[in-house]
Amino acid sequence: MNSSLYHKIFFSILCFFATSSLFCAEESKEIIAVPVRPVVQGEIYLDHGYNVAMYTGKNYHKKLTQMGIPSCIQNPVMSVMILGVGKNENKVDWTEDVPHPIQTFECAQYKAQGIVINETILSKILQKKLPSDIPAIYLCGAKTGTVLYFTIHNYPVQLTCCDNPVTKKSFKEDFDRYIASFVGKPSCFDYHFEDSVPGLVKHELVRVQGPRLIHGQKGFVSMEKTIKESMEKNPAVSLLLLPFLQEKSIRDLQGKAIRELMGKNAEVILLLWPFCKGN
Repeated sequence: MNSSLYHKIFFSILCFFATSSLFCAEESKEIIAVPVRPVVQGEIYLDHGYNVAMYTGKNYHKKLTQMGIPSCIQNPVMSVMILGVGKNENKVDWTEDVPHPIQTFECAQYKAQGIVINETILSKILQKKLPSDIPAIYLCGAKTGTVLYFTIHNYPVQLTCCDNPVTKKSFKEDFDRYIASFVGKPSCFDYHFEDSVPGLVKHELVRVQGPRLIHGQKGFVSMEKTIKESMEKNPAVSLLLLPFLQEKSIRDLQGKAIRELMGKNAEVILLLWPFCKGN
């Protein structure tokens, strides 16, 4: 056999086996799919254990903002129960436990990166609960069946408003009752041992009168006033409050806030334009 032809045949056979080995190695390697960030869906109703809206200190509002719910000390909050489906298909309070979809995604994400979950990582995951108290401005106008949309811990969250299963009151009935109680007598709660009263007094939201609190010069008057003030401080909040704005003065401010937001970020013009044309 011609020497050059022999070498060509030998080289071809060698390449065949080398390529086959490479494909076999690739097929035997474990393929880990990249997890898809879930939409967290649950039910929300007002906690009958409190029966009132409340002020709280700046630290809790800072926590809310970091979660993805912009807020400030002027906003009264309402205690909520948020129920979702747990690992064993049972109803779980997601203000007490991390939502199961978040737990599953976080663990799968670390696994896909080949990272072993240690105590430090586990501690971070366990902090991703849903808030137990939500600013009243985000609940205003909602009724049984209304779906509230948030982004919390960078997860899209959809919460359907429900009747209270214990009191049998509708979502709107509870909301109106809690606000009425707050108007009659302001109250507050302390988050992580923060004494909220000095901050509330400093912002003139409340005054101390003997053993009780009363509304201060800049204290709560109505939900419309609170919404307006929140929009002035953070135009981005306008998008979340669009369904709840009714008075003409509020709608005018809505248009102004949206136009300012459009001026700062050209990418959202197409998204916001339909809401701005009528203002």
